[in-house]
Amino acid sequence: MKAIYLCLAVILLAACNVEQESSTVAQPADRSKFCPDAEKQKLLKIIEGGWVNEKYIELFNRFRSPMTVAAADLFLQQVAFDISNVSGDTLLNALGRLNCNEGERFDVIFFKNKNGVTAMKLVENRNEPEKSFDLNYEIKGMDTVLIINGVKNNIVQTARFQRQFRRILSADEVPVTAMEYYINKALFSGEWKMNGTEILFNENGHVKNFRSYHHYSVSTRDDEAASRPDEISFYSDTSGVTY
Repeated sequence: MKAIYLCLAVILLAACNVEQESSTVAQPADRSKFCPDAEKQKLLKIIEGGWVNEKYIELFNRFRSPMTVAAADLFLQQVAFDISNVSGDTLLNALGRLNCNEGERFDVIFFKNKNGVTAMKLVENRNEPEKSFDLNYEIKGMDTVLIINGVKNNIVQTARFQRQFRRILSADEVPVTAMEYYINKALFSGEWKMNGTEILFNENGHVKNFRSYHHYSVSTRDDEAASRPDEISFYSDTSGVTY
């Protein structure tokens, strides 16, 4: 199955450990020499993980159908930031296994804005900066909302995203994306009864006690969404079945 994802990737660098120097040694005014990535590290911790568009969540709560929401053609349905690979000023997109849509393969670029503050952009091609999106955030109590501003169909649009998880799953785990995680949590996660057997589903795509299958996946494809029903597939190591 092909999922629509906007997928993006990064590495969490080790926190700078600034040693206290002797009082006889003059301290430089610019402490960035000791911790040059301090602002970038803060932003990485803020944006890490998988995020789903708030409009997607709103529509899904209304229709309870991944296919119906996929047909809505939202401006960016999800983003993911895997803290695993930073190169200089760039948080590299390394989530290819999540089968990102061609139009959603972005890197994150860190830069100093006109006020001298570290800011972020989503860039698909550095040779075409006019296609970049602004990436910002709001922190409200314990919750963080990502805000992405960009242009779609020649219209300036804003999308807000809610975090679904922080840790990107490793390659040997079920490769669930932020949208799949949200759908799994909303529709399936928990305990179910079938012919006296307790079936267990979790948000990460694992299923227990359902025949020989040990993980499941919900289709989020938007191609021909109106002509086919929603689908859920179950997999073992050697076979699978779709309902």
